[in-house]
Formats: sequence, structure tokens, C-alpha cells
Amino acid sequence: MGIDENFRIEYGEIVKKMAEQAEKDKDVFLPNPEPEGPVNYVLICMEPSLGRWARSREEAAAKVKKGFRNFLPSDETSILHFSIRRYLCGPSERYHITDLSKGAVEQMVPAIAGRD
Repeated sequence: MGIDENFRIEYGEIVKKMAEQAEKDKDVFLPNPEPEGPVNYVLICMEPSLGRWARSREEAAAKVKKGFRNFLPSDETSILHFSIRRYLCGPSERYHITDLSKGAVEQMVPAIAGRD
């Protein structure tokens, strides 16, 4: 099964708008792997955060430029992909994971009681 070219063009337009918005917000745009075409399910997660994959905005921008994409299978996301395939999708169904926001933000560190 190849990539649907009309879908690719339309998806590219959406990605361009998201990248522009992240830039306006002064965030690092973190793209996802491109789906091959329409999907049966779209899973929407929280906004991407800087942290383990990149410690700074500069490091994040450099990794994205080299091809880093959010939600690629890794130790952290493998269980998510497995669960979706095993418990949500049927044999011929496809899914796509995205975020509520495409701009990577700095992680919020919760306050710890008793800390100065």
C-alpha cells in the first residue's frame, strides 16, 4: 500500500499551518510520522514537551531538522503502539497519533511540599 498523493498534499497543508503556529508561539514544531492515508482512529495526546528527547529548544530544533519525529516507536511509546494495535484496531484498520499542540513546550515541574 503506497502513500495516497492527494492525502499527502492535504496533510502537508495542515502540517505547514501547525508549524507556522508553533513558530508564532515561539515553540519548537515537533512533527509526527506522516500517515499513508486516511485512518480509522486518531488518538490525540497532550502537547509534546522538551525533556528526555531534547533538553533545550536549540537541541530540539536540531533533532527535528535531522528527521526526529514524535511518537516513533521507542521504549516509551512501544506499549502505546502495541495496545492500540492489539486492543483498538482490527486487522485492516489504521491509526494516527498526534498532539493537542504541535509546539514542544518545557515540562511543568510540580512543586514538592517542603522544598524551598
